Amino acid sequence: MAEPVSTPPKGMSQDEWNRHLEFDRKFELKRKTRFESELKNNPPEPPWVKYPEHPQIDLFWRMGTGETYVMEYVHPYLNYSSEDALREYKKKYPEPAGWKGWYDE
Repeated sequence: MAEPVSTPPKGMSQDEWNRHLEFDRKFELKRKTRFESELKNNPPEPPWVKYPEHPQIDLFWRMGTGETYVMEYVHPYLNYSSEDALREYKKKYPEPAGWKGWYDE
C-alpha cells in the first residue's frame, strides 16, 4: 500500500487530514486482521455468486449491503492473498460476462 500524502487537500486543515489518515489506517488494519483471522482459510464468494440477482451496474454495489460485502470481505481477500491463492480463486470463480474486468479494478 502506498504511503499517504501528508499534505491535506485544498480546503481541509492539517488536523482534519491527520484524522482522515488515521481513520484510513485503522480501517485497513481491520481489513488485514479479518483476512488473517477469517478470510485466508475461508475465501468469500465473489459478488456475482453471493448476490447473483444484482448485476455489476446495480446501485446495490455502490451503497449498503453489496458495497459492505465487497469492501469488508472480497477486497481484503483479493488484496492480501498470495498469488497462488488468487490464481486458484480466479480459476474457481471466473468472471461472468457482466463482470468482465472486475478482478482488474
